[in-house]
Amino acid sequence: VEDQYIIDRYRPAAIRDVKWMLARRKIIETEKMTVTSEDIEAYRERMAEHNKVTKDQINIDFKTETEQKNFEDFLIEEKLMKMLETNAVIEEVPDTLSAPQDEKKSDLIV
Repeated sequence: VEDQYIIDRYRPAAIRDVKWMLARRKIIETEKMTVTSEDIEAYRERMAEHNKVTKDQINIDFKTETEQKNFEDFLIEEKLMKMLETNAVIEEVPDTLSAPQDEKKSDLIV
């Protein structure tokens, strides 16, 4: 695979991902989003209901700080998505990241 093809193909998605990461970080910071004990309890209740067990059976103990951080990131991401769904005006835009429809496999450089 030629380097330029990879650059041309994946650059738009990489730019989009970095922009989202920076915007996400800034929104979380601006909105002062944190994980509270209420968030953890609400998560335990949802998981208990989903798994048809009692809330006490849903264990939220972590073996490492990384596991704890990943869980907190997950809960903050949930908060962020709910906030965006509630407050954002969503506009559909054409997909500019997928390969053009008329591009044939034989046109690809591999």
